[in-house]
Amino acid sequence: MNDDSRDDEFGSGDEQFPPVPRGEDSRPGWPLEEPVVRLVDYRPARANITPWQRDMLRRLAALLCTGTLAFTLTTWILVQRERRAPAVMAVSHGAGADAGEEQSAAASEPAKSARAQLQALNRGDIRTAYEMFSPHYRETASFDAFKALVKAHRPMFRTEEEELDSKPIPPDRVRIDLHVQSEDDEHYIAHFTMVRLNGRWFVDDLRWINADDEDEDLTSA
Repeated sequence: MNDDSRDDEFGSGDEQFPPVPRGEDSRPGWPLEEPVVRLVDYRPARANITPWQRDMLRRLAALLCTGTLAFTLTTWILVQRERRAPAVMAVSHGAGADAGEEQSAAASEPAKSARAQLQALNRGDIRTAYEMFSPHYRETASFDAFKALVKAHRPMFRTEEEELDSKPIPPDRVRIDLHVQSEDDEHYIAHFTMVRLNGRWFVDDLRWINADDEDEDLTSA
C-alpha cells in the first residue's frame, strides 16, 4: 500500500482538532451541573402536645419535686429526733426526779405542821396547839371550847405516831391522815386538813376517828 492511500484512510498528519475551550474538560458531557447537597434533619419531631397535656406534665413535675422535698425533710427530722432522744430522756428523768422531790418537799411541810400540833398536845401545850389552827377554824371554835375538849379526852391526845398518809387537795390544801396509838392503847386516825396561808401551813380542820369504828367521830369543829 502506498503512502497516499494511507493518508486517505487515516487522514493527513496536518489535520488539526478544534481547540478545547479554556476551563472545559475534553471528556464528553462536561461541564456537569454542580451536585445538590441536601441536609437531613435527624432531630425527632416533637409530638403534638395539647395545652392541657402540657399543663398536666407541669403539675406532675411540681408534684414530684414537692414529694421529694417532703421525703427529704421528714428523713432529716427523724434523724435529728433520734439524735436528741437520749438527751431528752435524760432531761425528762431529771425533771421527773426534781418534780418528785418538790412534791415530796411540799407534802412534808404540811405534815410537819400536823405533827407539831400533835406534839404540842402531847406536851399539854394547848395554847400553842390552838394557834396552829387557821383563822377560819378559830372563828368557828373558841380557845375555851378547844381547851375543854382536850381536857375531856386527855388520854386520847397522848399518842405515838404509827403511819402517815397525805393527799393533795388543789389548789392550796393537803389532807393528812395520822394513824396513832394513844396511851390507853386505843387506835385513832387524826384527819388533818391543812391550808397554806402566806407561805405557812395551818390546820384548817381536825377530826379524830376511832380506827376500830370509823363511823365514830370523836371531835369536830
